[in-house]
Amino acid sequence: MDRTTIKECLAEVPVEIREAVRPLNNDKAWAIYILLLKRKQMRFNEIKKEFRARSSGDIDRYLKALVNAGLISKRARVLDDLGDKERAYYSPTGLGKSLMRGLFEGILPQPTPAALEIGAGGHGDKGYKASYEDRVSTPSCQEPLAGYGPGIHGRRKRWGTTGRDE
Repeated sequence: MDRTTIKECLAEVPVEIREAVRPLNNDKAWAIYILLLKRKQMRFNEIKKEFRARSSGDIDRYLKALVNAGLISKRARVLDDLGDKERAYYSPTGLGKSLMRGLFEGILPQPTPAALEIGAGGHGDKGYKASYEDRVSTPSCQEPLAGYGPGIHGRRKRWGTTGRDE
């Protein structure tokens, strides 16, 4: 492949976005990421136990990659607990949450206004209408930073149109 063309294409997407999704090239990393999205926060040993991992190495490697990508964070309740795996916990970041939300909204078909009235039924079921309204009312970005989309830490120029785009 032509290196110049590769560089030109990659220049269209900030390195922060490419780095954020890089750890997700592995099913094990995806599984840990999804588990943390579902559970909100977990300690290292809880994650290890959930996956019945014999060794800490795999779990630790994937957690570090997800933390470095900004999809999850490692936190301690008090400063003295920071290096202690027993007391520190992992949780999804705003970027981690908005990435998954963006993937679902971009891939799954979105309802049309006429479809909003269908399925808003009884029997305790919120129906299609309510689930759509829940999704739309959820902010897509918890930590917006100027120049980029949801939760991206920007060091590069803003996205914009160029003469080629028009």
